[in-house]
Amino acid sequence: GIKFIENKNQWPAGIQYSARIPGGTMLVSPGKFQYYLLDEDRMQALHEQLHEQRNEADGRFPPGQMINGHAVEVTFIGANQAAGVSAMGQSSEYYNYFIGDDPAHWASKAYAYEEVFYSNLYDKIGLKIYSVDRNVKYDFVVEPNADPSQIVLEYAGATATTLHNGNLT
Repeated sequence: GIKFIENKNQWPAGIQYSARIPGGTMLVSPGKFQYYLLDEDRMQALHEQLHEQRNEADGRFPPGQMINGHAVEVTFIGANQAAGVSAMGQSSEYYNYFIGDDPAHWASKAYAYEEVFYSNLYDKIGLKIYSVDRNVKYDFVVEPNADPSQIVLEYAGATATTLHNGNLT
């Protein structure tokens, strides 16, 4: 399944977890998801081209090659930006980030988790984020007598949203 990697200062402060998803990356913040998607077929074709040309010395794609990308942001309108967050299912693996020349943004032992939970994202409503196979899922956990009409999601950057067999696409 998909793992959610904790932010230990390797990413901007507002991001709490990052997940590698099919086609890109998902960033998780209080009251917001950000998806950065790349054309996987094009990436694979360029990868194969790189190997065929035996130009692997620097590991870079040939100059002038482009990969289409798309960013989508999901904002939970009116959400509690200070909602409590906890992660469950810590993996034994961890990640080290020593990128760039600024040690303030290096991180070691950033653990991956199976699930992230925001308590009281809305009044008496929590948010559970997890995966099933290679799909990110999230459930709203609504306490008795809570008002589910508080839950409002705004999509920015999506060219279209549709429902297919109950799944938002």
